[in-house]
Amino acid sequence: MRERYRGAPSPSDGIALGRGRVESLDVLRGLTIALMILVNNPGDWAHTFWPLLHAHWNGLTLADLVFPSFLFIMGCAIPFALGRCLEKGERRRRLWREIAQRSVALVLLGIGLNALGHGGFHDLRVYGVLQHLGVCYAFGAGLYLAGLRLRGLSVAAALLVLVYYLLLLAFPEAAAGGPAFMDPHGNLAARLDRLAMGALHDLTGMGVLYEGDRDPEGLLTLVPSGATLLLGILSGIIIRQDLRGHPRRILGFLRLTGGGLLVTGLVWSLIFPLNKNLWTSSYVLVCGGLDMLALSWLYDWVDVRQAQRGNTALRGMVRFGVVFGANPIVAYLFSEILAIVLGWHWSAAATLPAGSWLYENLFGPAPASDGASLIYAVAYVAVCFIPSYWLWHRKIVIRL
Repeated sequence: MRERYRGAPSPSDGIALGRGRVESLDVLRGLTIALMILVNNPGDWAHTFWPLLHAHWNGLTLADLVFPSFLFIMGCAIPFALGRCLEKGERRRRLWREIAQRSVALVLLGIGLNALGHGGFHDLRVYGVLQHLGVCYAFGAGLYLAGLRLRGLSVAAALLVLVYYLLLLAFPEAAAGGPAFMDPHGNLAARLDRLAMGALHDLTGMGVLYEGDRDPEGLLTLVPSGATLLLGILSGIIIRQDLRGHPRRILGFLRLTGGGLLVTGLVWSLIFPLNKNLWTSSYVLVCGGLDMLALSWLYDWVDVRQAQRGNTALRGMVRFGVVFGANPIVAYLFSEILAIVLGWHWSAAATLPAGSWLYENLFGPAPASDGASLIYAVAYVAVCFIPSYWLWHRKIVIRL
């Protein structure tokens, strides 16, 4: 649709209350999408600056912050959109239905995107980014609609990260060195995914895992991912409660809680390493803490001080983020579909996929380098910005 829903929130709903608007969250959402596109589309994977590559297993890079940041921001939007609906007296049955519809739409859209890139449904990967977002969105929005608020959601988030840790710890498989429960191929999450997708593949022919025998967006990782979303909902509740005239409360909550989560996560990582592939509990806390701290900085400078009015560079960053953040799912889909198209050979005589040809002839005629690969990625982001700007300029907001 090309209009706002009056019912349950879309994962990309704007953050508004009355005449005010938390522009900093729109900016953070847009910058996250831009970074996602950047890290997903280098000119040459073999020549990419290491912060833009995901950690192979344990560890944390800039690229590893993207997905949890989008989940966190999705969570922040839920109290605003659902809260407005409840205050207006919207029927809960209708809200439940629309939450379910949007969740299913995200899952089906993700599977369809996988099918487009794969060329069919045989040996198709069922898991994916949009599928993960859809399930987590239904979980978080459902808890909020059921009446859980600060205390209940805090307890739920704590239980999720603790239970996930205990599950992995309780069901290890023998490993050659290192903690057995963290073995890349023998951990509980990987074993469950092989079991579930193996059964699905036998029945339907679908169910291939991203890494062959494991998948970073697998079933069990939905547990800690849900905690990431709940941290966003908690932040959204505080911002919405104190939006009218109490910015210090918002900043205090985001900074103290964010700093506490960051320190706790780093300490926990000594025995439960930071790991995006497993979405470890320490990873949840560190990423959630960093997201809160980033949001506090943006909220202070953009919404409270409104420093962008007198700073050209900050004003440009705000505009860039708002444009990408207005239609984030559209921007992501466009970037993924464009990548699929550029992966094709555009003629029978072509020896390279279109994207590789463009990179080698326009960005990498000199010896391959990390710099040339980054320039290609930046140009890719710029191309994806064009349709987002067109939609934003015409005030078109596309909801699922």
